[in-house]
Amino acid sequence: MAGEGRDCGLCGMSVWDKADGWFDKWGFKCRNCQYAVNKRRVPASLCRDYKHEKAIPDTTLATKLGVKVHTLRKYIREGKVVGRRIPNGPYMILRKDNPNLSESLKTIVLSTIE
Repeated sequence: MAGEGRDCGLCGMSVWDKADGWFDKWGFKCRNCQYAVNKRRVPASLCRDYKHEKAIPDTTLATKLGVKVHTLRKYIREGKVVGRRIPNGPYMILRKDNPNLSESLKTIVLSTIE
């Protein structure tokens, strides 16, 4: 299906022109997110989580916190925050994988201030 300017329901990336997208019962997804759902790297139910109640992309979270994405990904590499990687896309940070996420986020914000 041609993207025609639609946004992916999972990562939020815009799919334009003749770039392929995928539409099923979970909504519209870009090719990378569809691959991640097919390989069970991320749950398909996250595709309809538009308010980010179950999960949030690391790029969106970094913007909301006012930190750089690289700083947040550093904490993911160190294991302080658990993220699931979408190939050629962002990390998805799930609430169920990060029970102490608010404490981790406070540490991230405080470390960037210093």
